[in-house]
This record gives sequence, C-alpha cells and structure tokens, in this order.
Amino acid sequence: MQIVRYYQSVSRKTILVVILLISGHTFSQLYYAKKGNLHFYVDLKKDSVHAEVFSCNSYNFVYKKSDEVLHTKNNRDTIFEAKLNQILKIRNTYYLLYKFKASDRTRKIELQIARFDNRDYFRKDAYARTKRLQLYRAADSLSGSDKLIRIDLNSIKEINTSIPFTDYVTKVNHVFDSLKQTIMYLKDPKAVQFYLMMDSLPTMDSTAIYDLLSKTQYRFFYERFLIQQVAFNKPEILINYIDKNPTNKRLILKTIRDHINSNAIIEKINETRLNTKGKRQIVKLNKEKRRLNALAGVLYVTIIMAELALLTLIVVLIAK
Repeated sequence: MQIVRYYQSVSRKTILVVILLISGHTFSQLYYAKKGNLHFYVDLKKDSVHAEVFSCNSYNFVYKKSDEVLHTKNNRDTIFEAKLNQILKIRNTYYLLYKFKASDRTRKIELQIARFDNRDYFRKDAYARTKRLQLYRAADSLSGSDKLIRIDLNSIKEINTSIPFTDYVTKVNHVFDSLKQTIMYLKDPKAVQFYLMMDSLPTMDSTAIYDLLSKTQYRFFYERFLIQQVAFNKPEILINYIDKNPTNKRLILKTIRDHINSNAIIEKINETRLNTKGKRQIVKLNKEKRRLNALAGVLYVTIIMAELALLTLIVVLIAK
C-alpha cells in the first residue's frame, strides 16, 4: 500500500514538472492586425517573436512583405527587437513597430489576439506568386526580337494547397525548376550577349556608353536593363547624356519612368553631386509617375462607377 502511494506521489510530481516545463517553453499566443491591404501576424512566445507581414491587394494577390524573428530586448517599452521590427508593450497592450523596407518610415500597429489564423493560406499563395513572378521575369528578360518566350504558369496554380507547407514548397520548386529549364532552352542569344556586355560596363569609357545609349531601342527587358546598369554604375554619364539633348531623350526618360526599378534608378541619380537640367529632369520623373498612377486610379474608379450605373439602369429597365 505504501509502495502504491509512493508511486502515485512520484507520478503527480512528474506530471506537475512536465506541465511547468511545457508552460515555460511552449507558451505561444498569436496576435493579429490589419491596416489597409497589410495583414500583420505576430506569434508571441516566451523568449522570441515571429512576425510576418502579408500584403493582399484588391485582386487577392498575396505578397510577403516581412518575415522576421525578434528576440528579447528589455529597453523601456520595447520587449522584443530585430533589424526591421520591434514589439512594444504599453499598459498591457502589445504593439508592432513595423519598418517599411523601401524607406525609413515606421508604423505603430496595435495588436489584438487573433481569432483566425490564415497564415498557411497567405504563406502558400505568397510563395507560389513569388516563384511565378521570378519565372515571368526570367522569360521576359531572356526574350527578344528573335524569340518571345511564353510559358504556362497555371501548372503552379494547379498544385493542391491542402497539403503541408513544406510539401507544397517542394512541389512548387519542382514545377519551377522544370519551367526554368524551358526558359533557358528558349532564350534569345542576343539577350545573353547583351547581359555579357553589361558585365563589362563598369570598365567602359563614356564614349562607348554614349554609343550604347543612342543605339539601343529599349523594346525588350534586356535593353531596358542598360538604363539600370548605367544608373547604378555610372550615373553621371546618364545625366550628361540627357544634358546633351539627344534625339532619343524622350524615349530614355520614359524608359526610366516606366522601369521596374525606376525608384532605385532615380535615387541613384539624385545621389550624385551634379546639379544640371538633365539631373532635374530625371529626378522629376518620380512626381510624374505618381501623377500618372493617381490618374489611373481615378480612371479605374470612374469605369467601375459607370459600370455600376449601367447595371442599375439595366435592372430598372428589366423590372419595368
């Protein structure tokens, strides 16, 4: 009887120790916030935090904006910190101090306990979209006058999303590798030669670069890549070329404005010490781009409102 009581006592103590260990090391609470098209998920643990930020636009396109592990930092209100993000605790309320990658701007986000966990959906959709975008850009960058590469990206969309995330990533990567091989097989040799020439651009003299800028048509990705490389490696030459008022000046300014990396290109130009008309014309493209984007947004809303008005009219006519 005493032996039974002894083992019961030991058993209770063991269970208590296990519970204490579990509660001390696996404590986790998921917090959530939504601001505009941004979804913030913060998995708060005892000694670290996993913060994920997803962007979901009006077309339900999901992109992962941030994925960071924060560690303990006892500094006033800051209890966790990493390179981009911080977790603050103010009057028993948790806040995420979120830093935008493209600028020094930060945003203070109040967090609430999550009622739903959509991270699995967001993670899968964001990963698949990133890989599809990489394939699209690879096809675009290696296309040219001889070959316009077209590939079917629906094969990634058709992958079963109900499987675990690691299995999903494996399947996406398998399809991605197969399509990448197809792109490499269909590549335009002219594009490859152009990229090889761009590798030697840092050592080219200004005359050779001026000649390239004047003769390039800027129709294909690899041709527009020239603008980026000159801006990144020799921005003064690009400014001086615009100052010369060449015949393709308007084409180059439009190429910079519409370039996928236009912000980075204009930033490099703005960093130079030159103060010329050409530099001001390039830097001013940022305002022009914002104006065109705003105009496009107004036009989009106008079209939607017109379609709704037309639909309402049709309904009224049918009702009569």
